[in-house]
Parts: sequence; C-alpha cells; structure tokens
Amino acid sequence: MIRQDKNRGMIFIEVLISIVLFSLILFPLIEFNNEIFKINQKLNTLKREYTNFNILRKQLQIKNFEELKDNIGYHEYLISNGELVKDNFLENIIIPYKMSEYTKLTINIYPIKITSISENYTYITIEVMYIINNKILKSKEIVSRFGEKSVL
Repeated sequence: MIRQDKNRGMIFIEVLISIVLFSLILFPLIEFNNEIFKINQKLNTLKREYTNFNILRKQLQIKNFEELKDNIGYHEYLISNGELVKDNFLENIIIPYKMSEYTKLTINIYPIKITSISENYTYITIEVMYIINNKILKSKEIVSRFGEKSVL
C-alpha cells in the first residue's frame, strides 16, 4: 500500500513538472505568434495604402492638360468613413481600398517653364503627398508629355 502511494505521488509530481515545462514553452510561442499576426496586419495595411497612393498617382498623370491647368494650386483632402472627400477635380478618381481616418492627402499642381533659345515649353508638375500614420509617400512628376509650345 505504501509503495502505491509513493508511486502516485511521484506520478503526480512528474505530471505537474510536465505541465509547468509545457506552459513555459507554449506561452512564449503563443505570444510570438500574436506578434507575427500584428506585424502582418501592419504590413497589409501599408500595402493597401501604397496601392492607393500608386493608383491615385497614375490616375492624376493621365488627366487632361487643360483640366490640370484649371486646378493649379495646393489641394488638401480629408478622409471620411474610409472614403476620400472628393471635389470636382477628383470626382472620377477611384481609390480601391478604404483609407484610414489618419490619412492626409495633399496635391500640389504648378506649371514649370523650360526655355530654349527660341521656344518656351510649359509643363504641369504634380506633387502628391500621402501621409499615413507618420509615414509619407511622396511623388513629383511632370504629367504633360509635350507641354504647350510658345515661340519667343
């Protein structure tokens, strides 16, 4: 009888030690897995915002030269319920993913002149700045392929 009680006690201690060791190994792995999920979620958010930025930039590049000339200046846009609050200039722009409430979008459109000996060319430059959670995506491009030619 005494021998069986000692065996039961030893089995109980062995099981208790096994549970403690299993817990010491399992909980850090679960925490590590949670951190990986958080990092993946942040990465997916950045990918969506980068895609939004690139699609917006490309859509602005193909805008008509006259429409760009009519909208020269600095434009700042707000986000409401994940959607860009658009004006007449951006009414045809499509943004594929919902935008974060912490996103700030600015568009600066201005003319630049390139002068040769006998001719002036006027181009339109468009700067897009997309700020999301203190990360800045910025582009500056000439959106008119040939410009307006004027003879001096």
